[in-house]
Amino acid sequence: MKNYFFLISYFFLTTFLFAQNDITVVGYIYDSETKQSLAYVNIGFVEKAVGTVSDEGGYFQLDYSSVKISLDDVLQISSIGYETKKLKASEFYVQLGKSNKIYLKPEPFNLDEVVIGNDKRKNLTVGSSKTKENSRGYWLNKEALGGEIATKINIKHKNTRLEDLRLQVVKNNSGSIKVRVNVYEEINGMPGKNLATANMLHTISIPFGEEIIDLKPYNIVVNDNIIVSIELIQVFGSYVDFEVATSRYKGKAYTRHLSQDAWKRYDEELMAFSLRTTYPDKKSSEKDLTRIAPEYITLYWDTSLSMQERAIESELELLSDYLKKIKTTSVEVIKFSSKISESKVFPITRGKGDELIQYLKDTHYDGATNYAGILKENTFDAQTLLVFTDGNSQFEALQQLVYVPAFYINTSSDANKELLQTQANYGEGHYIDLQKSTKKDALNFMLNEIEDETVYDNVNTKVANTIYGVVTSDSLFIQGAKISIKNSYVQTISDVSGNYNIEASEDDILQVSALGMLPKDVLVSNNQNLDINLKPDGQLLEEVILKAKAKKEMVMTPYGIKDINSVGYSISEITDEDINASHQTLEQLIAKLPGVLITGIGAERRYSFLRNVFSTTGLYVDPNPIIVIDDVIYEQKDGLDYLPAIDLQTIASIKTIKSVAGTNRYGSLGAFGAIIIKTEGTSPKLIEAEKAKPSALAKGNDYIEEAITVFEINKEPSKYIKQLNAATTFEAAQNIYKSQKQQMDVVSISYVIEASEYFEKWDKDFANNILSSIAEFAYNNPKALLTLAYKLEAQKKYNEAKYIYERIAILKPTDAQSHRNLAQIYEKTEAFAEAFQLYKLMLSNSIDGVDFMGMEQVIANEFSHFLAQHRTKVDVSDIPADYLNAKFKYDKRIVFEWNEPNTEFELQFVNPQKKYFKLSHTLLDNPERMLDEVSNGYTTEEYIIDDAEAGEWIINIESLTEELNSINPTYLKYTVYKNYGLPSETYKVKVVKLSDCKPKVTFDKLVN
Repeated sequence: MKNYFFLISYFFLTTFLFAQNDITVVGYIYDSETKQSLAYVNIGFVEKAVGTVSDEGGYFQLDYSSVKISLDDVLQISSIGYETKKLKASEFYVQLGKSNKIYLKPEPFNLDEVVIGNDKRKNLTVGSSKTKENSRGYWLNKEALGGEIATKINIKHKNTRLEDLRLQVVKNNSGSIKVRVNVYEEINGMPGKNLATANMLHTISIPFGEEIIDLKPYNIVVNDNIIVSIELIQVFGSYVDFEVATSRYKGKAYTRHLSQDAWKRYDEELMAFSLRTTYPDKKSSEKDLTRIAPEYITLYWDTSLSMQERAIESELELLSDYLKKIKTTSVEVIKFSSKISESKVFPITRGKGDELIQYLKDTHYDGATNYAGILKENTFDAQTLLVFTDGNSQFEALQQLVYVPAFYINTSSDANKELLQTQANYGEGHYIDLQKSTKKDALNFMLNEIEDETVYDNVNTKVANTIYGVVTSDSLFIQGAKISIKNSYVQTISDVSGNYNIEASEDDILQVSALGMLPKDVLVSNNQNLDINLKPDGQLLEEVILKAKAKKEMVMTPYGIKDINSVGYSISEITDEDINASHQTLEQLIAKLPGVLITGIGAERRYSFLRNVFSTTGLYVDPNPIIVIDDVIYEQKDGLDYLPAIDLQTIASIKTIKSVAGTNRYGSLGAFGAIIIKTEGTSPKLIEAEKAKPSALAKGNDYIEEAITVFEINKEPSKYIKQLNAATTFEAAQNIYKSQKQQMDVVSISYVIEASEYFEKWDKDFANNILSSIAEFAYNNPKALLTLAYKLEAQKKYNEAKYIYERIAILKPTDAQSHRNLAQIYEKTEAFAEAFQLYKLMLSNSIDGVDFMGMEQVIANEFSHFLAQHRTKVDVSDIPADYLNAKFKYDKRIVFEWNEPNTEFELQFVNPQKKYFKLSHTLLDNPERMLDEVSNGYTTEEYIIDDAEAGEWIINIESLTEELNSINPTYLKYTVYKNYGLPSETYKVKVVKLSDCKPKVTFDKLVN
């Protein structure tokens, strides 16, 4: 149904109507004096991506959503040679109610322009005609009239006249399109005033090749750098498919999608636009390229751990010579690493900067690099920025937002040179690599406007010695073996075929360990190929085999009785022991199967699997596993009413196949899995002794109070913390800390954690900077980074933790835990769309090379929690209604996470009635689980306490892994939620070194 905002007669063509929240506005543009229609006028709401261009008869049409444009948004109408008209949307609507005709007033031109005489002139081509293959500027939307593709072009002479514009058409499948050439002043790095005095129109018809646009008739003369654009104003065919080449060189390119839209700048791109120009053949036409001496300078000095290797003398010598050239200025020095640590202002007279130089020499280097707090504002009103850094960040990346000439200076071979050059170009500065530039050249770059034409590709020129091979045991490939260089954080993991590679030097020692294998040290020789054979832990292996035999490794599967270790998919099962008189319907039993959804009502009622309800496109799909009753297949497409009636007390088992493994037995009908129901008489029995089920109420599990200490009391401070505890002032503690680090060959993770925790009582920023150093020296070590992420989360520093979890996902992309952790941290940083998409991909097992089956229930609970908290912030149209409407809450949810899959420990839960149950995370007691964790990369376990008896619950933990003198020990993250899923939810996080839980300790006590 269409609702009209006002009545429209047959003779008036202005249309203003709503159709499902869409608005269409139609009208005409005229000259207010001549009453002639105006062609190619730009009409649009400012920076709202709603705009168009009038046609040759002045006609225009705007289509947009009423939700997108508010009554206070500004509509702008502009045309070369006319005064720009601006109206609030509310005013625009009132005017449209009166007439569809809009009039623009002619604007008198300023005639005091440069007049070109008969002086002899020289030809010069500026811009770039060299193209590259992997980047394009393009138009694909026929409705995107007023869209522009632009680039900056440096002008080298005064009174430069633009003769013609040349561009490289890569593809033009549009037939013919009409463009307008615009020439803008550059204001603070962005397009400013349009210098054209008339519409410079041109039709492009060639399918590809060089297009030349004659600009001589328009007499455009410029003195400074300009931004040149082509603007789409008319499409003659039925569609537009047009691409124009970018340059192989770097510079600045710009786009805006529609008329009056916001400009977007690309600091690493340059369009392959070239201008043929002429300029007066006399010396006076040359531009003065000398930079104005700054009265105020801001100097950023990177004090992160990696920068202590800088060639400081070279950097300070350049700074000293620069100050001597400037003579008089004021320098604000800002020292930073993980955040700004200190700042100080130094007045410079007669070029003397000795005090400033000494201040920089006295720098203490520690922590990681985070550019979050720098180059975002200019409170000092500096006219020049000096940035001494390598461009490498473990947290927020370098991005200059202050439009001031900045000189990025470093002496590091590991610098991110491409990024530093890009940031220097942002404010018309320069990147100075003191490893390649002479001091004379460097000063020239800083004192004069010299274009940076150096091409950096960030290729590491350091020669790496890569050791590679295969890890085996008795000719069997070992997946998940950890290979580390002794006394370093260089580490890798063997893949499913046992392959590994690691950068190591001759005489390094590789430490190799794997689940169920004896650890081994291997000396690196001058041979790059190094295969490693591990021996099984004989005693442990024998115990595992014996225990496995005692378990009668057989299980009833949908394919019959099988060895549990041979089952390659997840089995969910209900047996006759789970069925009692309280169960009245089959649906009550189906609902007990983990991961099964029951959706719809009446004829639309369906059973489906949680992990199958999303397609990779994000659209809802009909998963509908088949239902197999005593080997008879029933499809759900006709509803559930067609299922035969079943006496529940005759059901022997209900099992599920939750993946495409269903096709192995049932063909394409089983593509979405199967629910298999067996009744008595058709289900073979397993003949084995009845086994006691773990229960908090079972006999023989009475908790006897032992002499167990509380974790905080059991933890013994290290010798380093004892030394620090002797300090009576912050300064004294700092000196002890610096001395301790100097005495260490390798700084351990546990030392960093303990030192950071110690310094929190003196200075939290100092403590946090110590903690961040893990990211600096262990940036390629997932285990160490996970410890850091745990600590950052415990401190609720979610933005910093996000960068670390993203880094871990890069290092371990096939680990299920990496993606689950990302979803969690995206939720905490309010990146709800990213978290939502990840949850859907995980639950549908749709990320290539990653299996989430081992974490299915954890992820399902966390997704339900996400929906309970944030469903209004994402598009849930593809989520089943019953799933959205389900009430979700737990009294308490306890989550354990650890950063080493091979870690062995034991958890003990004691309920208020002093009954206990335990989880043994050991190869002896739980080999299948541990092997699956290693294979699929997850290290999380959750426990739910819901509607449980009131009283005190005790959680005990004992580490069973030996980690003597490890620089990178195993850490455990413990999170306990109260009222999980409710608005009143609270939680606490504790991060501990697992070896501190030896012998057994009481980790926590909870009151329910």
